[in-house]
Amino acid sequence: LFLGNAGTAMRPLSAALAGDSDAGVRAAAADALGSFNAKQGVTLLTTAAKDASPEVRAAVAEALSSYAAEPATVTLLALLGDSDASVRDAAAESLGYLADARAVSPLVDMLKRDESQAVRISAAYALAEFDDKRATQALADVSRADRDAVVRKAATEALASAGEEDQ
Repeated sequence: LFLGNAGTAMRPLSAALAGDSDAGVRAAAADALGSFNAKQGVTLLTTAAKDASPEVRAAVAEALSSYAAEPATVTLLALLGDSDASVRDAAAESLGYLADARAVSPLVDMLKRDESQAVRISAAYALAEFDDKRATQALADVSRADRDAVVRKAATEALASAGEEDQ
């Protein structure tokens, strides 16, 4: 999908994100805004993080991974507490891409305590992106003793991948 330059596309995307009655259209607008990495885009996305639709909030979380800016990180940290697992999952993945140290503790907590297996797996892979002893220790603990074999496997893979990046 080619939308031209960011300035030309921003107005219709903003209108779609803020006002379309269809959650799928709002989610597509959020996704498109993630490809621009424009200052105005992060403002629109952080506002849309409060959308009633989990589909839109998840798309916002994914799109914010393109923005290494304070408002993006703060919004993603807040989305880790969303009631919908797909939103928490997307926020964890995006925080892994951004690798802001403030995300380590909430991601460790998510890895150990979230009720969603998918969210816990995303938290494991996100933690592999951090050069932080807390992340490494949490991955090691979960890889050895978690109640869920699939999460243990993901933590083991994430721990191995973190070790490869250190070399």
